[in-house]
Amino acid sequence: MYKLCFQDDELFTDEWDFEGVEEDIKEDLDLTIIQRCEVLQVTHQPSRMEIKLKNNKKEKGTCLIEGVWMNTPLQEGEIVSILASRNASGSFVINNTSGLLSLRPDHLISTTSVVAGVFCKRKAVLQERWRGIDSANTAMTVGILIHELVQKALTSDILDVKELRTQCDDIIKDSIQMLYDCGITESEARANMDVYSESKVEWAY
Repeated sequence: MYKLCFQDDELFTDEWDFEGVEEDIKEDLDLTIIQRCEVLQVTHQPSRMEIKLKNNKKEKGTCLIEGVWMNTPLQEGEIVSILASRNASGSFVINNTSGLLSLRPDHLISTTSVVAGVFCKRKAVLQERWRGIDSANTAMTVGILIHELVQKALTSDILDVKELRTQCDDIIKDSIQMLYDCGITESEARANMDVYSESKVEWAY
């Protein structure tokens, strides 16, 4: 039989500090109500993603990200708005049937700009960047009309100047309200677009 002997009783008298450990494992963040949080940690797993979060009240929590939400490019330090539900095991989860995750919620883009980007990314970016400065800007208006003409010519493979001018007239008719807003007449718009019509044909050949 062996007997353990200690030189002193320091092993039993030392105080162990578990305060920091308890703080790390404590999770008191309620994600069943929408929260604005900072992403503290992102762990990728084969079928899901686990993120640790902290809100502005220093409350912390963990959420499992599944389904289409796994494509969200989350990184440490990102700000998210998040709403989750509890699964059978009591964990917070966002999947295809429940929950919501908005990355960088402070950067708002109108639905009109999103839809505009489907047809013309350039137009959507310009409208968003110069929004509120001068929506009836002459240079921007002419630029939009010319861009639409060039886009129409390229997608429809139009190489004839007369056909381009016909398309030009159609675009102007569809943009009367925009021309009126910035004080451009139809003849002025047509004159600006004619220059690019001829250049487009020369470039194509």
